[in-house]
Amino acid sequence: DWMHLKPVDLEHIHYCDIPPKLDTVQGAQMLWNTCYQLNPDLVVIDGLNGVVNGAENDDTTWRDMYEWAITPLKARNVAILTADNLGKALDAGPRGSSVKLDKADAILRLERTDIGVKLTATHRRTAAYPLEQEYAVTDASEEGPAMKVTRVDAGSGYPPDTKRICRLLDELGAALDISRRA
Repeated sequence: DWMHLKPVDLEHIHYCDIPPKLDTVQGAQMLWNTCYQLNPDLVVIDGLNGVVNGAENDDTTWRDMYEWAITPLKARNVAILTADNLGKALDAGPRGSSVKLDKADAILRLERTDIGVKLTATHRRTAAYPLEQEYAVTDASEEGPAMKVTRVDAGSGYPPDTKRICRLLDELGAALDISRRA
């Protein structure tokens, strides 16, 4: 409700609450069959440790998952986004084998900020992933969506071009309490 979405707006979103175990041939085949039917551009696996059957500290668990579930999807140009919890010790990294870090194209740590969220690339295979990205999350107008996400200059806390526009308003002698319309 808070996003003002109706079921028709979500017709291209498919999910399951009980995912198959992706480090098994059978579980990977279930994922593959579903993807073959739906032809998605993106698969989101939320709770990475919950989709494996093997021991999370065993590198075989993660190698099997990538070989049987992830690699075939990447071969079909399906993007895969996985979510993992770091727990209380951020510097310790995620639970489980380091293979989880070795196989990803990029690993982004998501942190809350005073104005929204910050993404930090802790691992990346290419410079295509910026080291840091910050986004302001605000309530939008009544006419638009319920939430607005705006990229901001990293470290500034302000949307891009804010400083330039402030200088321009100063040059014009605009009052500090000037309305948006004015």
